[in-house]
Amino acid sequence: MWPIKGKNLGRFVLKLSLLNFLIKRHTRHTFNVVGIEIRKKGVIREAISNYLKAIAIDSEDEVLYCNLVRLYYGQGNHEKAIDQGEIGVEIKVRFKGSSGLNF
Repeated sequence: MWPIKGKNLGRFVLKLSLLNFLIKRHTRHTFNVVGIEIRKKGVIREAISNYLKAIAIDSEDEVLYCNLVRLYYGQGNHEKAIDQGEIGVEIKVRFKGSSGLNF
């Protein structure tokens, strides 16, 4: 039989949900930071891979798309940069109070 019941079960589920959120947030942040650092070193494929892993965790973080814009623009791939920039701007417009792009 499950040892957690009633109010304690609700608290347990809430704590578990919070833990899951924090793990995802930390993992997204780690992929983003690694992407930034290896982009600076010119390891483009791996940088893209890390940014995309971060986006897979949190597709509503406009900053991740801005990092892809910077990467693609720096590589001269302006079309992909524009595509990613449009996604980032769309997210920013939907969530005006978030950090990141400052209009």
